[in-house]
Amino acid sequence: MAEQQNIIYHQVKNYDRFELAGFSEEAKRQYRDEHWATDLQKAFDAGRLMAEKIMNS
Repeated sequence: MAEQQNIIYHQVKNYDRFELAGFSEEAKRQYRDEHWATDLQKAFDAGRLMAEKIMNS
């Protein structure tokens, strides 16, 4: 079974227009900035694996 990852997304462009209690825009931005390259590589690898399975079936 695949390892579950905790992924935090930026869901809106301007958080000033929303009341989001218990939410830190800065924490999400920091997480994204620190993990973007790794998350992008994982997404690429997942797509490649999916394509390989389709092509080999």
